[in-house]
Amino acid sequence: MHQIKRPVLWSVLLTFLIVLFPVLSGVVVVILKLESVEAVLIQTLAITLAFIVGLFFGKKLLGSYKALGLKRPVIGKVKDFLYFIPLFLVELIPLYFGFEPELSLGLVLSLVMLTLVIGFAEELYFRGIIGKLLESKGLVLAVFLSSFLFSIGHFANLLGGKEMLVTLLQVIFAFSFGLVAIALRFATDSILIPILWHVVHNFIAMSTIGNDQSGAIVAGALQFSILVVYMVYLWLKFFRGRIDLSKGEETKSR
Repeated sequence: MHQIKRPVLWSVLLTFLIVLFPVLSGVVVVILKLESVEAVLIQTLAITLAFIVGLFFGKKLLGSYKALGLKRPVIGKVKDFLYFIPLFLVELIPLYFGFEPELSLGLVLSLVMLTLVIGFAEELYFRGIIGKLLESKGLVLAVFLSSFLFSIGHFANLLGGKEMLVTLLQVIFAFSFGLVAIALRFATDSILIPILWHVVHNFIAMSTIGNDQSGAIVAGALQFSILVVYMVYLWLKFFRGRIDLSKGEETKSR
């Protein structure tokens, strides 16, 4: 990996960059008064451009696509990851409320494309590039700062008309999502599993019925709790030997 000066500054700038593309696409949608499928396609195009730009900057900063985590994951024994059952549980919760009744085939296909590019782009930026950049400053900083930057990026949803409470819930969930995703990235040396999870999560979130406020809080609390417990498990399983918790630094026995 190339030695990068000011990895924290680069991480902040990359966060601004990945947020900029969907914001601009939202402006285009509002100006052109686009709805449904057309709006989703505009957003898909914008995120695709963000992904391409991310590939360019990522390779320049880290030296290769493999350094970005774009390679086959090293899983070893699947049971060490608890067969990823916590991730399945998290995604089953919103299914309780059911899918949107007005989903057309065209809208479903456009949502599939959108969630695919979002999954690839956001994981490339936050776990692939930012996570790896911050690792040079220590594993603890990489895990928490990359997750924090990922979560605050969701405040951009306010520009799309989302309510403050709903946005805050999304930010909190995004932080716990980021913690687990970056742990999986470092544990498998790849962003492919986080990408797959991200795609599935976004599709379910976009296609299921928006429940009432109290239901959203309960569902969000359950999801958050599962992810936090899973993050602690992953940390103890894969990273405890790499960190001297008394000093907050990586050990030489890594």
